Order: sequence, then structure tokens, then C-alpha cells
Amino acid sequence: MSLKVSDAKPGDKKELINFDDVKKAAVIIRALNNPLRKRLIDFLLKNETATVTNIVFNLREEQTIISQHLNILRKAKIVTFLKKGKNVYYFLNKPRVAEIQKSLEGLFDEIPIEDLKKIDKP
Repeated sequence: MSLKVSDAKPGDKKELINFDDVKKAAVIIRALNNPLRKRLIDFLLKNETATVTNIVFNLREEQTIISQHLNILRKAKIVTFLKKGKNVYYFLNKPRVAEIQKSLEGLFDEIPIEDLKKIDKP
């Protein structure tokens, strides 16, 4: 679904908004905006690769919880994995993370942080 320029009222300077892209962006931002997933990303950034067992041991969380959060990060293509025999190695998709960071910087460049904080409050 998109908001087309032709849908705008005369005098409005609205760009084309693809709401499917907005939904995708929201999924990515939600994937990043979680304390445990932030810890997972930091851990993988420092360690390059890790198995679920290694992550569970180091982050001191239950295996099922770690697996659920890795799955969310995988769906957002922030984390990827490689199977070697019985082991599954997870690692950060650094090009994807850099792409997301660049997009976020461009999105919020001109908005002061104080104004962004006001958006969530009624």
C-alpha cells in the first residue's frame, strides 16, 4: 500500500510513501530495540562467531530464549548462520548492520533527540 503524490491535497509537498517499506523498517527497528538482542549483537561483534551453547554460557540466558532472539535477528537479516556438521555458528551480518546504520543516520540527521523523545509521549 502506498500514499501517492496524486492523493495529496493541492499545496501539500508529500513524497511517495510505501507503507510496506515502513512495516519492514519497523520490524528491523523492533529487532534492534531489545536489551537482550543488543547484548547478542555486542557479543557477536566482539567474538565474530559463536554457537548457541557459547552464547548461552556467556550471556547467562536460557537456550530457548537465546534461540528465539537469534531467530528474530535472523529474520531481520542482522544475524546469519553457518552449519558445520552438528554445530551451527552464528555471526553478525556486518554489511547489513552497516546498511541499517547508514539508513538510520539519514533518517534522523535533522531531528534533535529532544524532538524524537516527544514523539512517543502524548
